[in-house]
Amino acid sequence: MLKRKRFLVVILVFLLAFWFCIPQLEPVEQPRVSATFYTYVPNIDVAQSLLRTVHSVESSFNKKYKYDWVFAYYADHEMSPELRARLQKLCSGQAYFEQISSPHYDVPKSIEEEKLHKALRQSAAASPCSRFFQYKLKNRFQTYGFQFLPIMRNYRYYCNVEVGSQLACDLKEDFFRHMHLHQLVYGFASAPVESKTLTKSLVPAFEEFLGLLPYNETDVLPFVYENQYTQCNFDSNFEVVDLEFFRSRDYERFFHYLDNTNGFFLERWTDYNVKTLAVALFVPASKIFWLPNIGLSGLLNRNTCPLDKNVRVRNRCACDPAKDFAFSSQSGLRRLFHVLNWDLPESVPPTTKNELTPKFRMPVNKLEAYPWTFEYMKTDRWFREQFMGKLKRKTDTTS
Repeated sequence: MLKRKRFLVVILVFLLAFWFCIPQLEPVEQPRVSATFYTYVPNIDVAQSLLRTVHSVESSFNKKYKYDWVFAYYADHEMSPELRARLQKLCSGQAYFEQISSPHYDVPKSIEEEKLHKALRQSAAASPCSRFFQYKLKNRFQTYGFQFLPIMRNYRYYCNVEVGSQLACDLKEDFFRHMHLHQLVYGFASAPVESKTLTKSLVPAFEEFLGLLPYNETDVLPFVYENQYTQCNFDSNFEVVDLEFFRSRDYERFFHYLDNTNGFFLERWTDYNVKTLAVALFVPASKIFWLPNIGLSGLLNRNTCPLDKNVRVRNRCACDPAKDFAFSSQSGLRRLFHVLNWDLPESVPPTTKNELTPKFRMPVNKLEAYPWTFEYMKTDRWFREQFMGKLKRKTDTTS
């Protein structure tokens, strides 16, 4: 018995010695997908909000994967060296700063000056951003223009992150790699409902284009259009997209057809209005995916939070499920799940008939990213020369 124990001890010692003597193999890192985060910086006064946004996304996701980050801005001066240094330090990948010089960031030549004056004078009560000229420029550029920036041509996929956004949960999966492996085209985090009064000319133009298509629509179309506009959208904040789609000939034709109405300036079209319609026309349901369990918050109170307490614990979420927007009565997500026959998450109550036709409600929140009033336009010489100088004004047309 004693000899047997000694024999076992010798074998154990030998195995341990063998284990510690052989070189340990390092885990093989998978090559990163050709992808980047992208943030449009509306003005340099949002530095603190921008830093908080980047810190949140890096802490919750990107510190594990080290994807690059592109910061695009249009201004008469560079970002300060301090802000650049802080952003570069926050980013686990490379940070790039791209000053916009695109012809798409401009007022279309076809627009009538008097109509633009009238649109700029619209009351802010109609829309939180209806009086911000840069907001209109930004939405048009974010629809068509940003994907052709020189730095963006280096990437196949991108994730759009709005200034002021934050993630309250840890993301367990590399969504860029998920898109690449499964050949997906479009991913989204929330599905807001739009106002019909702010997009009056959008639907007729869309219906005209729809009538010109030589093929049947995709299975996603009823999400946004079923005999009439449903007002449902994919939010572009934290959208994850194969940029080949945004650079495609179909997308280009669709954008220019709608843009001829000048709705970005004469009304209050957003980038996600047009992107959603394009996705519904050209992308099948099998190429679309939803980003759950990320705890996204933003400027318009479209906060998402997992309703499953086990998920909140597992993903270390710091959000309030009582304030979840994703499956609320003001969200189109339930309609999308119904249209595409997706199963609701376990903790989400069944969808009622009324929830299939969600209604728009004006969000009330301080828009930190667009603090300018028309005083800025009147006092900033560069801004007046670049944009307002194109308009024939007798005196002041901004009040």
